[in-house]
Amino acid sequence: MGYWGGISPIGKINDTYKCVDVKVGDNTLRVVDATDVSRLYTNFYKFLWECRVDSAKTDAQFYLDGLVHADDRRQLTNAYQDAWFINSLRWLSGRAISCMSQTPQTIFHSQLPSTRPRMVVRNSDDFFPNVPESHPWHIFCNAHNSTFTSHFNVLPDWDMFQTSHPYASFHAAARCISGGPVYITDEVGKHDVELISQMTARTARENTVILRPDLAGKTIEPYTSYDEERLLKVGNFASRGGTGTSLLAVFNVSNRSIVELIPLRNFLGICGDEEYIIRAHSTGEISKILPGDSQSETSLVVSDLSPRGWEIFSAYPLQIVQHGSGDNRESLKIATLGLLGKMTGAVAVLKSEVHAPNSSSGRLKIVVSLRALGKLGLYMSNLSRKSIENDFIILLLGHVIPQHTVAKSAKVPELLEIDVERAWEEMNLSSLWNNEVNLQIYVNL
Repeated sequence: MGYWGGISPIGKINDTYKCVDVKVGDNTLRVVDATDVSRLYTNFYKFLWECRVDSAKTDAQFYLDGLVHADDRRQLTNAYQDAWFINSLRWLSGRAISCMSQTPQTIFHSQLPSTRPRMVVRNSDDFFPNVPESHPWHIFCNAHNSTFTSHFNVLPDWDMFQTSHPYASFHAAARCISGGPVYITDEVGKHDVELISQMTARTARENTVILRPDLAGKTIEPYTSYDEERLLKVGNFASRGGTGTSLLAVFNVSNRSIVELIPLRNFLGICGDEEYIIRAHSTGEISKILPGDSQSETSLVVSDLSPRGWEIFSAYPLQIVQHGSGDNRESLKIATLGLLGKMTGAVAVLKSEVHAPNSSSGRLKIVVSLRALGKLGLYMSNLSRKSIENDFIILLLGHVIPQHTVAKSAKVPELLEIDVERAWEEMNLSSLWNNEVNLQIYVNL
């Protein structure tokens, strides 16, 4: 475990704890005995907590599996694992990364059982900032390892990265799609704030959060090798009541440009009886309407990436509203896209409901709940025929938002942009105790 065999905060280990000699290779080490290791971790993690340390990485856990004698492994491994885990929960509320711990004994004893809280486990080798060839491999390795670790009772950790680095956005996109923790190791003062803002969002209670998908991101093509010169595709999902958004990140891990046609069926959770639109994060482009039928030869998106290139695609199911009668009957197709400008902005949507048009007013009502502030995107198939001034009323916490915080996209005619964060600030709203941001959007049909 990360600190066993070292110096305790209250004195030398030999003078304080019961110890035992063990063999590691040709060397003999003195370590804390299994009967006393719980006290060691209690004292150590209590010391960290008293110093206001709120998280830790517990490294080199595989060393326990390297003990020469089977009796030592049997007596020490589970005892160390349990003592570390219990005290990381007690003193750090579980904010401890189990690192270099993909050994069978650790997996079966600590990471598979579902009777204990989920722990954060390092999913691959380290991030090596100064080894250029390591970066594509790092993402590829994590995506494929998750095929295995996603079945454990763990949150896979794809490791830290730097935002001021040639592969910064490449790593950032991978961390956002991973479903695991996102953390950086920048040099002091060397931060790409714009990149960080694509990974994070500000809540109504002034906290900064990561928009983390619901699943552990993993490759959708586990049998594609690293040197096959194919795009690496990592799938995940952002769910909400009754529906959700499928996320697919693609990475060029080769040394040449690659163009691929990606079928809609490559996205997780696609239903054959629904229609979808796909939005690319980097370009903001939105596809034509695609049928969810897995046999459709037209449900394709094109990905053209240079080396170090990446993209995150989001597939949104369309909700269809019929209105009018006779020859004037129309179908309006709607999708709530989440927060624009965020790599996994769909995760910000907690609820999106489309209510049937009111028979007396003829207005359509859309109710959206968000977990964070930002610019909300709303796709409407007939938006080009609508006037923001005459056809929309948008309420934020029951208050009508300023008209200048709502605009039609200059790039996509069907995209309505609602700057919830700007409206929130200008209206000086407060969430009080609630974490959610609730909007009501009324549209004249």
